[in-house]
Amino acid sequence: MAYGATISSCVKFFPDKRGLIGGLTTAAYGLSSVILPPVAALLVDNFDVTKAFIIVGIVFIVLMTLSAIFVEQCSQGFVPEGWTPSSMKSGASNNDKDWKGMLPSPIFYVMMMLLCFGAFMGVFPGFAADQFGSKNNSVNFGIMFIGFAVAGYFGSTIMASTANDSKPYTNAFLIAAALNAVGIVLTFIYRAMKKKAN
Repeated sequence: MAYGATISSCVKFFPDKRGLIGGLTTAAYGLSSVILPPVAALLVDNFDVTKAFIIVGIVFIVLMTLSAIFVEQCSQGFVPEGWTPSSMKSGASNNDKDWKGMLPSPIFYVMMMLLCFGAFMGVFPGFAADQFGSKNNSVNFGIMFIGFAVAGYFGSTIMASTANDSKPYTNAFLIAAALNAVGIVLTFIYRAMKKKAN
């Protein structure tokens, strides 16, 4: 529920390790899908679905409220001790863009498609911050996350269509391989566009 806000805050506090912190936060996010289902199943078995939802909702509200007490806003232009951003070394200007500045950029659409076609989701918060700046990363990454949502819908729909095939697993893996191949091509397109922009 708080994935977008949490990961964007983490990326701002660790600008020197954006990929690592993005991966760790995403791993914690993924771990919840391992912990919660058995707990939810146990609640449904002992109560009913409605009461299970209420109990889980109350626990989430309490945990999120308590956690929010300890959250601090990262100060603007925060730089960890002993680290010099590459933009300062090169004398480059601040690249912070809001969503209005991000949407006209063709690179944004390539990055969003990368989320659709087999990208490693954990690196994307840092990837988005590197490309469009960390100041507005919460909103920018939230918009870019639409690519992941689109993939979640169409990916499962496409894979479900192979269920009645004579070799459903083979066909599903071939489709997944083709989608990943598109993702690989998109990485080269991104690199070419980035090189041209620089």
